[in-house]
Amino acid sequence: MADEDPWKSPSEKEEADDLFIEEGDDDKAKDKKKKGQDEVRNKGMLLVSGSEWKGKLKETLIGACKDEEKKKALASNGTITAVIENIEKVSEATCLVLRRTNGKGRLEYFKQIGDDERLEKAKKGKGGCGTGFLMFPKSPVGWLVITNNHVIMDQEEAESAEVIFNHLDDDSKANTKPFNVQRLVSKDVRTKNAEDEMSLDFSLLLLKSDGTGEKYLQDRALEFEESARVNNCANQSMLKTCGLHFTPIIAFSHPHGLGKRFSIGKFPDKCEEYPTAHIKHDLPTARGSSGANLIVAPPEKDLFIHWGAAFVHYRHGHAVAWQAIAPVVRSNFSSLKVRIDFSPLK
Repeated sequence: MADEDPWKSPSEKEEADDLFIEEGDDDKAKDKKKKGQDEVRNKGMLLVSGSEWKGKLKETLIGACKDEEKKKALASNGTITAVIENIEKVSEATCLVLRRTNGKGRLEYFKQIGDDERLEKAKKGKGGCGTGFLMFPKSPVGWLVITNNHVIMDQEEAESAEVIFNHLDDDSKANTKPFNVQRLVSKDVRTKNAEDEMSLDFSLLLLKSDGTGEKYLQDRALEFEESARVNNCANQSMLKTCGLHFTPIIAFSHPHGLGKRFSIGKFPDKCEEYPTAHIKHDLPTARGSSGANLIVAPPEKDLFIHWGAAFVHYRHGHAVAWQAIAPVVRSNFSSLKVRIDFSPLK
């Protein structure tokens, strides 16, 4: 374990970050931040507060189109501006999740897998970070943020967790909006390894919110696309009728606890159906990206105008669909005698 570079995500590893960058002006903190920034830049993860990501988005969306008229439409200022505005709303739903406490379950897990390095750091109170996503609509019990279970494992960790919106700058938390977590209301356990496609690895966090935070959250929440296809054969057939070479997928995340980054990739193009509702993807991610939602624009709807969260990234190159998560959430809420539903994209 000691020889493993903690800044990189070896193939198919979980991507929470137990060594995230904390504030500080000393040389060690500065070197750590620069190393993290260089890594994510080299991976193609683009800072949201810059403009480079918009050019990459436009280039990829145009490249996805077979039809020349659709390419021209996307190249026009009016259309691409509307697409970017909608995707910026997706960005606003993405948040940084900070774990301040390491629960007994986490310590036992590190002990069980023989990870002495992480176990010792966890015992010393070193927390961790991941990415979360604000759900629309507001649930009957309040506003909910989804992240991975390996980011926030249990109620003990949830009680001291913090969710931070609008963290756009690597060097400052000015203009950010933090919320404390009230409790963990639904979950499914972390995956055991890259071949485990039965565990769903999610935690649903209920935020503490007074009247001053209500409008802020209302303006940022995004709906989920529960019906997103995981059968790639069906996806390939649909692409032919929609005039696309591939279906683009995007994500926003907080690698290493840094300012928000944009990633873009393609829906898997192999004609195969993965078990349950798990997919493999090629989006650039890093430690801290765990819990990022993969966002799709259903090809059969208006060209790239409507976007919704469809998959939750949990380890390098792997994500699980809302198609599998939603029934578990409904069942958990049913035990609380509360009905919850997720709206398909309009």
